[in-house]
Amino acid sequence: MEAQDRVNEQLDSGIRNDNPFESVEQTDVQSMSDDAAETPVKADGQPETDDREEDRLESENRVSEQLDLLIGEIDRAVDIIQQLRREIAELQQSKHELQERLENQDQAISELQTERERLRSIYDDNASLIENKEEIQRKIETMISRLDSVNTA
Repeated sequence: MEAQDRVNEQLDSGIRNDNPFESVEQTDVQSMSDDAAETPVKADGQPETDDREEDRLESENRVSEQLDLLIGEIDRAVDIIQQLRREIAELQQSKHELQERLENQDQAISELQTERERLRSIYDDNASLIENKEEIQRKIETMISRLDSVNTA
């Protein structure tokens, strides 16, 4: 920000250069030399750059710890994904087996329905015979009596 202030001061004071890059370059060199001359010193005589180094190391440690936590979470997520994939495979296998079993049972049901219809038809035929049993017995007795009459004559 100080460099910007200096540029503004130069422009305000009327110092102008035909080459805009030259004035910026001069300002940058001047600001770098001013910054180097203004390195703050702590009360114990150590330059403040040590604090910056400590802050940088502390930041790196925090980042490292957070990365370790993130890696742990990623590993846990990968384990969960693998477990879920195994469970999905097992469920798909169970589904396939159940579908086969269902198809077999559907086929068995179809066969049993066909057999039931056949037996129903036989039952219906036999039921009509049972209903007509007395009439049939009477007809049979009539035929037997005619045969007896023909045999005795």
